[in-house]
Amino acid sequence: MESGRSGAFEYASYDEIYPPGRGKEVAEQVCMVCHGENFFPTRPGTERQWMSWIDHMVGSTLGEQDPTRYGQGLLAFRSSTFRFGA
Repeated sequence: MESGRSGAFEYASYDEIYPPGRGKEVAEQVCMVCHGENFFPTRPGTERQWMSWIDHMVGSTLGEQDPTRYGQGLLAFRSSTFRFGA
């Protein structure tokens, strides 16, 4: 664990931050196009916060879409490999 102006941080490889699976695919194909690969690791948040942020980005129709496409795909909280939580 290192420490800097923004607090403690840990170095991790791209594959550790974005493990293989639907979440990685969604992040790379949808989110990183504009936000880049450093966006998620630098913004820890709870599941509720992330669902709110995703809802803001995709609009209020999130609930009408296939959940595996966005929210559940990106925020695989049931997976032990999820790395973005607070």
